Amino acid sequence: MSSIVSTRQFLWRSLRYHARSHLAVGLGVIVAAMVIGGAMIVGDSVRDSLTSLSLSRLAQVDYGLVSHRFFREASVAALAQQPAFVKRFQSAAPALVFSASVERRVKHDDGRNERTRSGGISLYGVDQRLWSLLDTAGVQLPTAKGVVLNSRLAEQLGATVGDLLTLWVELPPTIPRDSLLGGQEEQTTQEIRVTVEAVLPERAGAGRFDLQPSQQFPKVA
Repeated sequence: MSSIVSTRQFLWRSLRYHARSHLAVGLGVIVAAMVIGGAMIVGDSVRDSLTSLSLSRLAQVDYGLVSHRFFREASVAALAQQPAFVKRFQSAAPALVFSASVERRVKHDDGRNERTRSGGISLYGVDQRLWSLLDTAGVQLPTAKGVVLNSRLAEQLGATVGDLLTLWVELPPTIPRDSLLGGQEEQTTQEIRVTVEAVLPERAGAGRFDLQPSQQFPKVA
């Protein structure tokens, strides 16, 4: 009985003597546990946020077949009729994807012309087949001479519905321009004049539609 008491006394005195060291170790363990736990919670939150953002951006689009050259629209219809495709997917939608720049010109009453430009734009030529797969927040498909801008691009240009814009589209070459047989006189860009028919709200996933994974808010037309 005396040895048990002595052991207890020894442990108690040891704890009292090294109290500061034990307190520092205990606080360190608590802080480390809080940091690790917080990092795990934040990591899960960020992962869920990025997943939600990606799903909203792509909406009902599961896969994208991207080519550096044009291919026939009939190829999309033929693909959609394949048994393996029908088994896994509901529909296929063709689209044109370009890298473009845009300019907005405004003529003031005093005769002064104001120009606002923006580059690095993802320009999509779509019809109802792809438009119906995207989250457009109720915005209607533009006409042949119209364009829909996302909120970031509209804000950068200061553009509103009814404004006239000039688009410069980079055309893909038939033969690589840096090759020996590359056409030096081949047309490289196409100028298109369009009217802003709508601006996608920031909450619309179509405003972030991009085939390249990125956390940045793209400029989309």
